[in-house]
Amino acid sequence: MMYSIQLSAFTRRPSWQATNGRTDIDGVSPANTRLGRPACPRSFAFVCMIFATGVLIGTANGQSPITSVSASDAVFEDRVEVTWTGSVAASSVVRIERDTEVMGVVASDVRIFQDTTADPRVSYEYCLIVTAADGTDSSPVCDNGTRAFFAPAGMAASDRLFEGHVLLTWTDRSQRETEYRIIRRLASETQFGGLVTLPANASSYRDTTALVGVEYRYGVAPHDADGFRSVFAFDNGERAAVTPPADVSASDGQYPNFVRLTWTDQSDQEDAFAIYRNGANIGTVSENATSFDDATATTAVTYSYCVASIVGGTESVQVCDDGMRGGLRSPSNVAATDDTFDDRVSITWNDDADTEDGFEVYRRLLSSPDSVLLATRPVNAT
Repeated sequence: MMYSIQLSAFTRRPSWQATNGRTDIDGVSPANTRLGRPACPRSFAFVCMIFATGVLIGTANGQSPITSVSASDAVFEDRVEVTWTGSVAASSVVRIERDTEVMGVVASDVRIFQDTTADPRVSYEYCLIVTAADGTDSSPVCDNGTRAFFAPAGMAASDRLFEGHVLLTWTDRSQRETEYRIIRRLASETQFGGLVTLPANASSYRDTTALVGVEYRYGVAPHDADGFRSVFAFDNGERAAVTPPADVSASDGQYPNFVRLTWTDQSDQEDAFAIYRNGANIGTVSENATSFDDATATTAVTYSYCVASIVGGTESVQVCDDGMRGGLRSPSNVAATDDTFDDRVSITWNDDADTEDGFEVYRRLLSSPDSVLLATRPVNAT
């Protein structure tokens, strides 16, 4: 291909050298060429006009009418979006370059360009250059931008929750993956190995090959058909020797003589259940049990209760809830009649206690601070 070269305001004579059928002109070499198009080094203070197959490309040091450029940074998975502001003459055009490669030329009134060819997770420099009607170029106005590849969110590996596996879960945020890859290593080591490949849109995996009592570090990342991937999302997990109980609940003052614990037995392997109060073991119950009453708790004191499954002397993780021993519950909805009867005042209430021996009824004048015992009533009276 032959080029017509015009140089002005140049401080030295150009030198010529043929290289593989193309022409090197001082620093304008095949090394500075993208997609077979010669480029001009911006550091030279000259106007370089290269005419080839009808494409006009030039560089100059004139002030740009573009005042700002913004390239999106990992915002979109399908593109990098470049926007700009400024007042560009109607007779001019705007050239968009990515790392000096010409990506497009748009009219003067355009203010957005979408680069759908960018590789994900690669930072590019996007520059806008205004070419005037006389062929001279403005100085470039630039910003860096990156195409996104969204990593999974909320990745979690179960910690001694399941007897048969470690459960990995995550939220799939990407629209471009063709598969998910999971890597694993011992938590005490540094080298990862591939564990499994899953189809697109996967959001969970059960690692049944994990050994009991061994902590692993897991990584999950989506990959696309071009070999790109997001960053890995990591978490540590461990397979349980025995599954812990579920739905542990401690009563909150419902019982005056004890705190009642209840739970759901999720394991077929446990030998017993261990009961803890504020971190101290206060008892053990047999396999398949689902409740325990703590009669040693102090009234109206809140405790943290935990229950763990036991197999072969090994305990599961503890599952906990706060609870409190109650006292006698006061009657509710106490009501006294007002000018209803001419021979009495009738008093009623709700019996909310389960263990009372009876009720005492007191009366006082509104003008007096002292109450007088008026009557006693038997258990369950209302």
